[in-house]
Amino acid sequence: MKLSTLVSSGELEIVHQSDHITLDHEITGVDLPEKVSSKNSVVFISTARFLNKYLEASPALSHGVILSTKLLEDVEKQKKIFQKADWVACVENIDLIICKVSKVLYDQKYKSFDYTLKQSLEKFSHAKIAEDVFIGSNVELGENVVLMSGVRILGDVNIGNNTIIYPNVSIYPGVILGDNCRVHSSVTIGSDGFGYKFINGAHHKIWHYGGVIIGSDVEIGSGTCIDGGTFTPTTIGSGTKIDNQVQIAHNSKIGEHVILCGKAGLAGSSSVDDYCVLGGGAGIGPDCHLGKGCKVGGGGMVNKDWPAGSVVSGYPAIELRDWKRAIIKFQRLSQRS
Repeated sequence: MKLSTLVSSGELEIVHQSDHITLDHEITGVDLPEKVSSKNSVVFISTARFLNKYLEASPALSHGVILSTKLLEDVEKQKKIFQKADWVACVENIDLIICKVSKVLYDQKYKSFDYTLKQSLEKFSHAKIAEDVFIGSNVELGENVVLMSGVRILGDVNIGNNTIIYPNVSIYPGVILGDNCRVHSSVTIGSDGFGYKFINGAHHKIWHYGGVIIGSDVEIGSGTCIDGGTFTPTTIGSGTKIDNQVQIAHNSKIGEHVILCGKAGLAGSSSVDDYCVLGGGAGIGPDCHLGKGCKVGGGGMVNKDWPAGSVVSGYPAIELRDWKRAIIKFQRLSQRS
């Protein structure tokens, strides 16, 4: 997508532009405020919190920034933004621009895919593939991969050695699955994240094309859904074990050797470090982080960050010992009445 496409929409204004940037400048994708990882990308900054993340980072790659007009009112911060970015644009309604840009970039990435065209299975003689399996274009299978009946791989997928995919699993484009994984029946990997912006009385879709990256030795239980990232991947580290009916939302980051028990749920952009454990039905709210080795009791609902080694439970989640004390007090109160 060219910069001119944004300018022609008439909804944003270029307020800073380096000498080498023209309207023919190509925008290759979207990056996070705290991490510019691809050249010629664009960073959306909608809040003061994201602006601070951007200013604290040290992006070295060429990129542009689109931010809310009100965020440019601070002159000192404005100068710092202009020093970091090759071009800067401001807009009154940044949510609408995010929706429009995501759609253009989504179409640009997947325009070459024909989801109805089944790839020949001859190139996969090194794998074991049952009848009634669909494999789309640009798929790579490692040695001894097993695909059971009803598996659907839409395209642009890489599956590592010795991985077993059980019946009726659906894998969307942009998924990388490591070695020695087991994916049980009716799992969906890489489906669109649940992202919408409410604008002028309607819900406008944010189009997700970030995909999913899953490490090696990962097991995924039946009925689990793992959403693709918005612009960058949802990630799951090696050795992690996921129970049945777990929901992992877009841009979640799960470390290595994590345990997610049945019906646990991670909201968008939440993250858990290595060796964390979520009990059955536990949940993590948007943007919340659990440090290494944290444990969340069954049904616990995390609504803030917790440091490494924390053990929490309850709704909202508090330290386990405090939660136990609170339960005892409630029981005593009920006995008095």
